[in-house]
Amino acid sequence: MEINTITAEEMRRSQEQEKPDCPLIGQNGNIYNLLGIAARTLREHGRKDQAEKMTDRVFASGSYEEALCIIGEYVNITDSQEERGERLSICQQLRREELPKHGSSPKQHKQQER
Repeated sequence: MEINTITAEEMRRSQEQEKPDCPLIGQNGNIYNLLGIAARTLREHGRKDQAEKMTDRVFASGSYEEALCIIGEYVNITDSQEERGERLSICQQLRREELPKHGSSPKQHKQQER
């Protein structure tokens, strides 16, 4: 009897593909608004049970950041202004961004512009 083993990376990729895209970037950042959009997306994809579980978990969360992470477990957070072409999840978008150089901050940059 052969047992198939799945690596953590394969499992993560599989889960990301199963999650529906949800255009939250660029929306009003109120957590209740974002939660409503994400729950509606799940319901539209026939995942009413997941929408309810996600909502319960977000309401029980202790912070805005934790709530966003929970939403991200259920949907691929995408840009609301993005055209119908390539759609990137929030994780993919963050990977593409360059990290600012150490010691550099926007305030320092603005002061130099004056």
